[in-house]
Amino acid sequence: MEDNYSLIEQYLLGKLNPTEQKNFEERLQREPELARAFRLQQLEHDALDLMLERDLRHKMTQWDDDEAGAKEQPLKRPFWPLVAGIALLLLLITGIYWLTRPAQPAPSTPTEVPTVPPTAPKEIPMASTDTPAAPLPPTPNRPTTATNDQRLMALVESNYRDDMIRAQLRGNNPGLDSLNAWYNQQQFNKVIAATAIIASTEDNYLRQLELRAHAFFHLKKYKNAAQIFEQLANSNKEPFAERSDWYYLLALAAQGDAAKTQLLVQNKKILAAPDHAFYKDVVRLNLK
Repeated sequence: MEDNYSLIEQYLLGKLNPTEQKNFEERLQREPELARAFRLQQLEHDALDLMLERDLRHKMTQWDDDEAGAKEQPLKRPFWPLVAGIALLLLLITGIYWLTRPAQPAPSTPTEVPTVPPTAPKEIPMASTDTPAAPLPPTPNRPTTATNDQRLMALVESNYRDDMIRAQLRGNNPGLDSLNAWYNQQQFNKVIAATAIIASTEDNYLRQLELRAHAFFHLKKYKNAAQIFEQLANSNKEPFAERSDWYYLLALAAQGDAAKTQLLVQNKKILAAPDHAFYKDVVRLNLK
């Protein structure tokens, strides 16, 4: 900033050579800040020159009056340079204010939104009754084929029954009163939580496993149910083994194609034993 002040001062005093003067003037075109500083400094120079000129004229007038012996009017002449200096100072301050004040945004004028008259609805020409329209061709009925998963789930929903299990809950099962009550009240999450850890040495170990498997089945957690039914089916202990064979088959079918291989193996196992309690039910399913 100090360098710019010195450069402007030299330019105003004519101390720059032609090349320096040309370069400075080109900078004034490119640099708005330098141009504003130049205008302010130029204004100060003009005001100062005017004050010096007026003061010199006043002194020259005094010299002429002294030589001529003219009488000076007291109070008026001594105050003239002071009044002129104050006026020039005010002029300088006003110029600086107008040059440095921020630009004011132009007042916004509300724009009127032209109102568009409502357009009258266009009349739809009536179809001519002279020539009857050709009838549309009938849409062919496309048979909807259910996926294999949907077919298997339909079989599961129509064949799953836990009536035998509920009938046993009404019997005398010491130590399982709470478990039986939760199952009857369809509080299957409580049944699962209560049977999370079962000792294989407990008298009701297999019965608790069976309730746990059915609780998973009701909650549609078929993979968990299938694992427990498989364990019960392989125990070879009745009445749990044969009916767990059947429920294991249904739990596999509910998983669809994801458990298709295991499903066919279990289906073949039951069909290989015509005396199996659920042999006829598996035949009726006709799984392939």
